[in-house]
This record gives sequence, C-alpha cells and structure tokens, in this order.
Amino acid sequence: MAWVWMWIAAVSGAQEPSPAAAERLLVATFQPLDTASEAEATRITSALALRLQGHATVVPMREVPPFPPLDTDGETYLLACPPDNYSGCALVVGQRADVRWVVGATVRYAPDEFDPSTGHSVLDVTFVDVAGAREAARFALPMLGDEGVALDGVARVYADMVAGALDLTDQRDLSPDETPEEIARREAAARSVGELEQRLGTAVRSEDVRRIDPPKLTRADLADLSDGEGMPPWERAGLTEREYPRFANSGRTADEWRSERQGRLGEISVRGAVAGGGGPWSQNHEAKLLRGSADLQPIHTAQFLEVVRGGSGAFEAELGFGVAPWVEVSLVAGMHTGRATILRDEDVEDQAAIPGTATTSAISTYHYGVRARVLPFVHASARPTMAIGAVWWTGSGLPQSDSFPRLDAPTQLLLQLLPGAEASPSRHVTLFAHTGPQPRIGGTRERSTNVGSGLDAVPQPIGASGIGWTLDAGVQLRVGPLFRTQLGAH
Repeated sequence: MAWVWMWIAAVSGAQEPSPAAAERLLVATFQPLDTASEAEATRITSALALRLQGHATVVPMREVPPFPPLDTDGETYLLACPPDNYSGCALVVGQRADVRWVVGATVRYAPDEFDPSTGHSVLDVTFVDVAGAREAARFALPMLGDEGVALDGVARVYADMVAGALDLTDQRDLSPDETPEEIARREAAARSVGELEQRLGTAVRSEDVRRIDPPKLTRADLADLSDGEGMPPWERAGLTEREYPRFANSGRTADEWRSERQGRLGEISVRGAVAGGGGPWSQNHEAKLLRGSADLQPIHTAQFLEVVRGGSGAFEAELGFGVAPWVEVSLVAGMHTGRATILRDEDVEDQAAIPGTATTSAISTYHYGVRARVLPFVHASARPTMAIGAVWWTGSGLPQSDSFPRLDAPTQLLLQLLPGAEASPSRHVTLFAHTGPQPRIGGTRERSTNVGSGLDAVPQPIGASGIGWTLDAGVQLRVGPLFRTQLGAH
C-alpha cells in the first residue's frame, strides 16, 4: 500500500514551493526499520525539530494536508513508505506542505560488533531540496555518546548547507547535472558532516546525493487504489483507470494532462522544411527540324519535352490546422531544383545530317497541394508521425520559337506517403523529419508536336521519370489552440 499513496500524491495538490516557502523546513516523521527502533524514531524526530527551530521556520507534520481518497495523514504515509524510497516520500510530503526543505531519516538498530548483546541506533539522515527534487545531503549517523551533540550537528549541517550556497568558491567538480548552487551546498554539507564526525569521535558515513526519481505505477497497483472507500484517484483527476498509470508516471499535474488531451485540435501550425532526394524533377527536351532543299523552308518539325529522374534539393512551406487531437490537415507549397537538357537539330533535305549538341541548365519547378498528418501519443514530447498528401507539380515549359511551336510544361499529380517523427523542445516549437516515396497518380509527363513529313527518325521520349523519394527535415511553430473543448479520457 505504500506505493499506492505515492500515486495519490501525484493528483492531490503536489506542486513547486511558493516564494513564501523559502525558509520553511519540514521535519518529516522518522521511519523505524525494526520494532526495536519505533520508540526511538518518535523521540528523535521531536528532539531534532526543537534543535532546528533556531535555523528555519519548522513546519510540523500535522500541517501536511491529508492524502485523498482516504484522508491519510502525512505521518501514516511516511511510515508506510518503502525504506529504499524514503527520500521520494519525503519529497511528496514536502511538496504538499509547501516547504523549501525537508529533513527526515530512517532509524535502525545496529548491534555492537564487540558485544552483540548491546547496540545503538543509526540514523540514515536525508535533506531534500523540494524545488530541485534532489537529495541535498545524505549520511548515516551512529547515535553513540552525546545525543545532543549529534542532533546539534544535524542542525548545523542544514545551516551550513543553506549558507554554503551563498559562498561558491570551487566549481572543479561541477557536473552537467548540478548547478553551481547545488555544488556549493554539497561541499558545505560535506564539510559540516566532517566536523560532526570529529566532535562525535565516530565515523559518520556520507553518501552521494542524487536526483529523486519517483517509482513507476503499474497496472497491479490499480487494484490497491480501487480498494479504498470513496472515489478512486483517476475519477478525481477526470481520467480513466486505463489512462491513470501513464498520467501518474508522467510527472505532470492533472490540469496539464487534461490540457494535453486537446493535442493539435484547434492549433495552427506553420512549418518550413528543406529536403533532398531523387525523383522526377528534371526535364529532357529534344527537337528536330527538316528544311526543304529548294527554298530551305521547314517541311517537318518534331519535338518532345518529358520529365526525367534526377537529384533535387527542395524547400517546402506548410500551413496546417488541427481538426482532431491527433489529426492535422494542411496546405503545402514547395520549390524543387532540377536540370533541363535541351538538344535541337536542323537538317536539309537530301544533305548529310549533322548531329546537334545538347546543353544543360538549372531549372526551378514548383508544387502545391494538401496533406493530412496523423500525430499519435498526444502526451509525449517525441512521437512517430504519418503524413499522406497529394501535390500537383508543374515543370518548365518551352515558348514558341521561329522554328518550333510552344510546348506546355509537363505536370504530375503525386501521392505522398511520408512516415516520420517529431520532437517538441517547447510547447510551441517542434522539430520534425519525414522520408518516403512519391508515386505518380496523374498528370501529363510528356509534351510533343509533330508537324509535316520527311524526317527519317522522329525523336521519342525515353520515359525515365521513375518514382520520387524524399527526405526532409524542418521546424514547426504552433499557435493556439484557438479554442478548447471538453474531451473524453482515452
């Protein structure tokens, strides 16, 4: 049942400390690890609270709001906590009490190594930085000799740890997971623990501090949550029983979780991407002209313009609107780079043919269309995506000349199948990438004219356009939602 109360805390008001909580310290109920330590744990909790009153505003456990749905008090919650997760339970209690710091401990009986018939208590003390969800100091304190000196030493560790953050002198051990303030606190606490060890004349084992990782709620825990009287916690949060474990393990508040259900519904998205790949983005043009031998007037002209496969870079812009939490529709427009190869040849009737020379130049072509994007897992910061679209591509035509008639631009209607992924570093900015095929489903990829007669061979298209394949990546800006609606749990 200890695990159960931790999940109840996730939806029962746990939050970051308010500014007024900066000097507030909660002395959490000490947890006895064996029967012999029960009375000792209660007595030492009260004694330490008295000694800490000169260093902070000490908040008693009775001010911790009870945990729904059974109105469990904070002391019962801590006593039921798994010993190896005591600091996590202390963090939850500190959040509910709206304090900046929590000091707590587990208490165990340790037999004397030389005389097993006697022994002493050992406090595994932890200081929890509530705002940072971090153990700021942790050490094992044997209760040997003068208990007053030991408890005064614990109070001094707290005072030096808080004051140490104001006197940062050494950042040599700074790690990516620690701020300079956290380094200063850790070093100040270590010095204070060392001084306590000298005063007590016995070893005080200091341990590495760490981030407090909350345990994960499983489906098996739901049975315990539903056994109690009153409304189950998922109903209090407006969620379903199936949805509740994902929420409880997410670290979000119930309001945040419910807001995320809106997904993309009502949002406007502006997306820009760069792309590359191979496909039908280039063109090939070939033309032949035969002149009569008597007056050199054209007697036969034939030409074609076709789409051919080639490498291409592209830029694409997209404007989307969310029509469901996980579905977005959009208008898309883009530009492709490509190459145009042109070969024109003129011959005279009854004279030897002289082959023409091909030239190649860069061209820009354009497409526009519509797209639908499926975006599952609305609560995740990174998710797979699937985009399906249809775009109309227009190539580059050839104007009329003195020798050849006009050729309209080739066209293609392309189906886009673009699986991909996206990640959201912030609420309104999303990075994305897609890749996939773009088969042709319509359009006119070849244009040609054939006027007159006399040519031995009429130029013919080679038909090498193929299926396009693209890889794109870009950034998306999200605005809204323009409206909110009450969505059912899922």
